[in-house]
Amino acid sequence: MQDGSTDTKQDTLPGETTQGQSSDGEGRTSAQETPVYTKAELDKALADSGRKRKAEMESLQARVKASEELITQLRKEKDDAEEEKYKGNPSEHEIWKRQKAIREREARLAQTEAELKKQQEELATDIEEVKFNRNLKVAKSIAANYKDIDPEELVSFTDGSKEKMEAMAKKYGKPKEEKPPEAKVSSVTVDSNKTLGGTGDKAFLARYARGEDGDHERAGKLLSNLGK
Repeated sequence: MQDGSTDTKQDTLPGETTQGQSSDGEGRTSAQETPVYTKAELDKALADSGRKRKAEMESLQARVKASEELITQLRKEKDDAEEEKYKGNPSEHEIWKRQKAIREREARLAQTEAELKKQQEELATDIEEVKFNRNLKVAKSIAANYKDIDPEELVSFTDGSKEKMEAMAKKYGKPKEEKPPEAKVSSVTVDSNKTLGGTGDKAFLARYARGEDGDHERAGKLLSNLGK
C-alpha cells in the first residue's frame, strides 16, 4: 500500500556508490588519491627516462648503419652483375656506365645534403645550449636574492630575459634578508677589555690619560703602536 512518500533510493551497480567514491565490491570505499613524489624520485625518473631514450637512439642508429651497409653491398653486387652483363656490348656497356655514374653522383649529393642538415641541427642545438647557459648565469644571480627559487625554472618558464626572470622571482620567491654590516671595532683601545701587551700597559695608559702618570716616553711608544 502506498503512503504517498517518494522513494529517493537509486539503484547502483556493483563497484559504484552514490557519493562519488570507488568501491572494491565488498562494501569498502576509498577516495581516489593523487600520488605524491619527492624531488629525488622525480630526478631519478627523469634520469632513467634519459638513459632509456639514449639507449633507444643508439640502437636505432646502429640499425640504420647496418641497413645502409647492407644496401651498399647489394648495390655493389647488382652493379657487378650488370657490368658483367653489358661487357659484351660496348654501346650498352657505355650507357650503363653513364647511368651508374649519375646514380653515384645523386647518392653523394643526397649524403652531402643529409650531413649538412645534421650539422645545421647540431649548430642550432649548440646555439640553444649557449643561450640557455648564458640565461642560466643571469638567473643564478637573480635567484641568489630570493628563497625557494630554482634558477633553471626561471630560464625554462620565461623567455630568458632578465626582466621576465626577475618578475617571476619576485612573484614566487621571498626576498632574502640582508645582513646589517658589522660594526668595525678597533682591535685595541684604551677603554676596551683588550690590552696593549698586558694589563700593566692598559692601567698605565688609563693613569696617563688622567694625569696620574707622567712617563711621556712610555706613553708615546704605546700610543704609536695604536696607529700601526
